[in-house]
Amino acid sequence: MQQPAAHVPTAVRVNGTMLPQFFNKTVMVPGKVIAPSNGQHLTLQAADGAQILVHLNQAVSPSVQFLEVTGVAEPDGSVRMVSFAEFPDTVDMALLNDAIQLQFTHSHLFMDG
Repeated sequence: MQQPAAHVPTAVRVNGTMLPQFFNKTVMVPGKVIAPSNGQHLTLQAADGAQILVHLNQAVSPSVQFLEVTGVAEPDGSVRMVSFAEFPDTVDMALLNDAIQLQFTHSHLFMDG
């Protein structure tokens, strides 16, 4: 018999400027790794160019250039990682930032409630 799926909090995709609006909430932050992992942290340049400190819960390969961190937005502006997904090196961060902004401009199309 299959077990019911664990409840996964809904995450909203944000850029660095939007992050303060989501303290203690689950967010997804796509960006470029600009300071490689030291095993505990890495610095991510979000789609809008803002720099975000990410507290790691797992290793991230030094070869990863672009990724999307899913985690909890902390009051100090950092993100506590829950998971991450690697993005291809060809990702267009400006286009991705435009899409993030559109989801808020037209939130009735993208978000529940």
